Amino acid sequence: MQMMAIADLEVGMVLAQRVFHNHSLLYDQGTVLDRMKIETLYNLGYSMLLVSDQRGTDAQVNLATEVQAEGAMIVAKVFEAAEKGALATVRKIGDSSHLLELTDYIHKIINLLSQDTLISLNSLKDNSLYNFQHSVDVAVFAILFGKKLGFVNDRLVHLGVGAILHDIGKVYIPPVILNKTGSLTPSERDVVTEHPVRGYEMLQANESLNTIAGVLDIVRHHHERHSGGGYPEGLKGQASRWEAQSISEGAISSIHPMAQVIALCDVFDALTSKRPYRSAMSYPEALSIMSSEMVECFHPQLLERFVRSVNLYPVGSVIRVSSGRYKGYVGTVINSGLGLTEEMFSPRVRLFCDRQNRRVPPIVINLHQEEGSLAM
Repeated sequence: MQMMAIADLEVGMVLAQRVFHNHSLLYDQGTVLDRMKIETLYNLGYSMLLVSDQRGTDAQVNLATEVQAEGAMIVAKVFEAAEKGALATVRKIGDSSHLLELTDYIHKIINLLSQDTLISLNSLKDNSLYNFQHSVDVAVFAILFGKKLGFVNDRLVHLGVGAILHDIGKVYIPPVILNKTGSLTPSERDVVTEHPVRGYEMLQANESLNTIAGVLDIVRHHHERHSGGGYPEGLKGQASRWEAQSISEGAISSIHPMAQVIALCDVFDALTSKRPYRSAMSYPEALSIMSSEMVECFHPQLLERFVRSVNLYPVGSVIRVSSGRYKGYVGTVINSGLGLTEEMFSPRVRLFCDRQNRRVPPIVINLHQEEGSLAM
């Protein structure tokens, strides 16, 4: 991985960072550059970017491309087995050939992701693979977040398995509805909102999955919302302090803590993924929506901790200051400056180019105090 001037970029080089423009994802990490992309970056005023000689070598890539692809294939096999509908096939999801493969894969993700790993994924999503890759990405987010919450050992594995299977009920949704680009009709929406219960009923018949704490709760309740406005049962989150320890308390009258974790990760990944009907949102955009328009959907303490766990400005990221006395200057992030609300947009940045893309002696600023915005 190396920092290169735009003028030195060559066709075939691979981006080692995400590139945003006007808070929308322009090019994802892992994008292979062609002449048009290089010219676009130049015309937009970028001066330097991180590039990698080969895909997946950047330290900021948390999950190797081949590991993501492996996960998508495993999920596809499980969904295919469930789609056949026979009880014997459904039971097979929990036998040695499927459940072992799932748990082994979750262990692989856990081993790859350190406690301090940044939440940032190479996206392999296309329309045909979205539901499979979405399940893998939600599992990665959930494991990273679960570690921050203190989940360890079996609890972390169970959280990952639940994340992989959370949308298994979607096999009952006709593709014409699942992939529809326009607004759903009331009857189509009813079909979609049935998927948590359909998935729960499918997996409930499996003795092996019944013994994995929290998995069935995740599948059934990942669309419940803290305010009570979710589905299928309109459960409300607990009014008390959020505690992961409540998982072991036996009967849970409100939304299961693991389901609350998956709900956050599910929404975040959905917002930051490209869909047929909209482009992918940037991480700041997604967190802003979750913290404002959707704030009542999540337990406030859990949402706060999630925001803290998402690193919007990974160390080494390239930014261009958008306003203030250093408007137009370019630099690299040297401290992520994680925080809440407006403070979560306040990394420390070492500037190295002025607005004319001329090299300057290093200048260290706080991006929030300079009213800057993410440019990479």
